Amino acid sequence: MDGIDAYSLIARVTKAQGLHGEVVVVPTDGLPFLLHEGLSVWIVPPTLQGVRHTQVLAIRSLAKGWGIMLGGITDAAAAYQLVGRHLLAATADLPEHKEESSVSLLGLKVKDQKYGDLGLIVDQLQTPAHPLWVVQGPYGEVLIPVVDEFIACFYQDRVEVRLPEGLVAQEPQVRGGES
Repeated sequence: MDGIDAYSLIARVTKAQGLHGEVVVVPTDGLPFLLHEGLSVWIVPPTLQGVRHTQVLAIRSLAKGWGIMLGGITDAAAAYQLVGRHLLAATADLPEHKEESSVSLLGLKVKDQKYGDLGLIVDQLQTPAHPLWVVQGPYGEVLIPVVDEFIACFYQDRVEVRLPEGLVAQEPQVRGGES
């Protein structure tokens, strides 16, 4: 499976950010944010000169997208050349081996920046406004809107979120025998 079918377009570069080569990306085709540190990506269409294949070095959440640093992109001029281009990744390198336009994140751990461990994603629901993750864990069932403002960072083994007040019960639920 070495042809184009073995790869997936996962993000689009929307702008250059700052002076040190950071770019802002958004997911493509209604996908969740799939980039993670260390992920090998290809820039398409490739630039005539410059980086064509690289790795994601760092990720941070922004108000409208994700700021990422890519290997070999070290200044604003190089970052600006990527605006409007897409990032392509090997499908096998993506969570649950992305199939068509949806990715299953079932079983992925979810950790909130304030509340800590929220549990595991047990279901994904599609609503007219946005997808929802159903997370089951110490706070019971938590429904998390999959929107940029709430998703802080994806890692290989978990996703970190920053949820607003009211989405999570104030105290973890106590199960029989636990305290």
